[in-house]
Amino acid sequence: MKLTTNIVWVFLFLSVLFSCQNGNDYRMYLNKAEELLEEFPDSALVYLDSIPSAELLSKKQSHQYYILKVQGKNKTRKDISKDTALLDICGYYDKSDPEKASIVYLYSGKILQQQKKYDDALLNYLEAEKNVIN
Repeated sequence: MKLTTNIVWVFLFLSVLFSCQNGNDYRMYLNKAEELLEEFPDSALVYLDSIPSAELLSKKQSHQYYILKVQGKNKTRKDISKDTALLDICGYYDKSDPEKASIVYLYSGKILQQQKKYDDALLNYLEAEKNVIN
């Protein structure tokens, strides 16, 4: 009887814990993934994979999530051709953060290149270079 009561309490505790999670709780996962990305991209992907869905994140966080996810997959030589959500971010950072904009365009170009859309890939690469220069 006591074991059953303890199991119920643990279940209730875990239910409350998981139901209280929101985009702010995932900020830690995004920050840790960003820290690990250069040296340990596979570990960064583990943190990103622990986020159940990018839809739980704010717009800014979801953009960060997509950028980190594609970078991590590319650095670990995984297929990024289906990561087209990053293409929707193109142009978002052009005025506010040119460095981030160039990263988005660079990886968008890589996605398009893997999809064998070479002309579109080239345009993204040129846009990435333009943002770096400016």
